[in-house]
Amino acid sequence: MSRINRTLDLVEKVRVSSKSSFEEKKIAPNELKEIIQEAIKENERDNVSIKLAETDLSTPVRAGSLLKDVISNKIDNAIRHGSADLIKVKIIEDKEITIIVEDNGKGIPDSKKDKIFDKKYTETRKSAGLGLYLSKLIINSYNGKIEVKDSELGGARFEIYLKKAI
Repeated sequence: MSRINRTLDLVEKVRVSSKSSFEEKKIAPNELKEIIQEAIKENERDNVSIKLAETDLSTPVRAGSLLKDVISNKIDNAIRHGSADLIKVKIIEDKEITIIVEDNGKGIPDSKKDKIFDKKYTETRKSAGLGLYLSKLIINSYNGKIEVKDSELGGARFEIYLKKAI
């Protein structure tokens, strides 16, 4: 599926979901791992290693069906815009559930980190600039948050914070 079609598909999903006010559900620990594995599988490419770290997750997370699209967008961006060939995904359970997607790509300059979640912000004319904006909207609708930082791998690191569903 082309980038434009993926973006249009995501916009349509957000439009439909917004009509039902981003219906929250409990995603069980195994379901969360499966969602992340599906996002990884969607983005498999030759010469790119995408790994999910093992974790002992025991609590369901409060989120919805668009979470896979958010994670998939972070992985796709790392490959497409960051030229990453190593992406690591990790889940941490503490007071909340944190999903970390980090890569060894070009990273995001500090001067742009505050702008990348803005509506229609884009570095290239080839992109609609909606993926990160929609990601933020989706995560916020789950009463979570998303942040971008520098990765220890040398590229970008996205941290998605979600509430436990207990």
